[in-house]
Amino acid sequence: MSQFRWIDRNEAIERVATYVRRGFNLTDSIDRMLEEGRYSNGEGISELQRKRLEADVQRFLEEQQEVQEQKQEKEEYVPAWIRLRR
Repeated sequence: MSQFRWIDRNEAIERVATYVRRGFNLTDSIDRMLEEGRYSNGEGISELQRKRLEADVQRFLEEQQEVQEQKQEKEEYVPAWIRLRR
């Protein structure tokens, strides 16, 4: 059994976020990502590493939500009479 190391931590965060968006809870999403084995090598992720990953995934999801909200605000329709006033 080798020591747990990330191969691509950023991709792992995005993969877990994808599972969360599909409706899985965070713990199950992390377990699914670890089972894939593409983003880490070794076994036995520590509790600290798991908690850091959970926090990073939550932060990533919040940032994505903010970006989506900003995008929607920019795309809001502006009535013609307001555009003419500008």
